[in-house]
Amino acid sequence: MANQIQCPSCKSFKVKVDDRTRKWRLGISMTLLGAALYYLGYLWQSAIGGFSLLFGVCFFALGIVFILLALTHKVDKATCKSCGFKFTPGLADNG
Repeated sequence: MANQIQCPSCKSFKVKVDDRTRKWRLGISMTLLGAALYYLGYLWQSAIGGFSLLFGVCFFALGIVFILLALTHKVDKATCKSCGFKFTPGLADNG
């Protein structure tokens, strides 16, 4: 078996690891969506274009926040799907 994580509480291998790839993908997607909405709002120049500009700026800013969160993410957290125990993989004492 290739590098599986085991729960220190119940010894189960059903573990969900919260890594930074989810934040990274969400940040990139929101940034691209925000840029597209901003550009479409600029092209339309109507009432709906104003809302598009507003949503574009908001999505772009949230995307940048998620990218920064992904870049500053230090330690992965893991949660056991069997017993619900939360721990940090790789540490011997997760008490």
